[in-house]
Amino acid sequence: MADTANIIINGVTYEGVPSVILHDTGGNDVEFTLGAVAEDTLVEALHNRTTHVEDDTLTSIRSYGLAYLTALTSVDFPNLQTINSYAFYNDYALIMDGWQFPKAKTIGNYAFRYCYGITGDVVLPSTVTSIGQYSFANCDHMETFTATGAISTLGTYTFNGASGHVMALREIHMPNLGTSIALNLNFGSATAANACQYLEVCDIGKAKSIAANTFANCYKLQTLIMRRTSVTTCANVSAFLNTPLRGRNSLTAKVYVPSALIDSYKAASVWTTLNGYGYIEWCALEGSPYE
Repeated sequence: MADTANIIINGVTYEGVPSVILHDTGGNDVEFTLGAVAEDTLVEALHNRTTHVEDDTLTSIRSYGLAYLTALTSVDFPNLQTINSYAFYNDYALIMDGWQFPKAKTIGNYAFRYCYGITGDVVLPSTVTSIGQYSFANCDHMETFTATGAISTLGTYTFNGASGHVMALREIHMPNLGTSIALNLNFGSATAANACQYLEVCDIGKAKSIAANTFANCYKLQTLIMRRTSVTTCANVSAFLNTPLRGRNSLTAKVYVPSALIDSYKAASVWTTLNGYGYIEWCALEGSPYE
């Protein structure tokens, strides 16, 4: 049975139907089927008319399923599990205070890029295990991001900004980030305008490695939490370029790791160089607010 939806277009509601006939400015009929829209069928007629979409049975939105709907302000998908690549791409009018998909499991590449209306504290359900590249890039007004699930996939440039659109993110918490995760430019960039410049706290769970420039130009990063039971390797000191870990603004950065590893970090390649700058305060994870 086809998915159904209520779609409001210019104040007219189409209820409980598998597809909706729209009219473009030339008077031509086009068909829009929720959850089954290919990129080449996203016609201009949809872009400036669809303001709300809801469906309590939908479990998956395919790639580009609701992308480029620049008038879309609200959605309601209580059973949505799979958010494929570009699903809400460039829906810059979409308003979401926090997170609205309680059963989500997978967030594809670019899924929410340019969704400027995502605001406040985004807390993903523990069911989410995969977050694609650029998935929350240019979500400028998101303030905190929490993913408590066992994340096994985290794409590059996850929270990337762009010139003129600096990310407002202050805290990122991913305490169960998996042991196979190799962080790569998820938060920072050699180009300052693309970095999370306001990021203060970041919990990278059990990530195995940190690539060059991963936190570069995160000017306010003063708290880093690492939970791996062995040392999380760091490619080179550029990973923390222009951050308090390298003395940005002469601030001190607190780095929380398992107490048994503090000496190992101080002696480990690259970390020993970072430690030598004299701006890191090594803290035991046990008994801390982040335990």
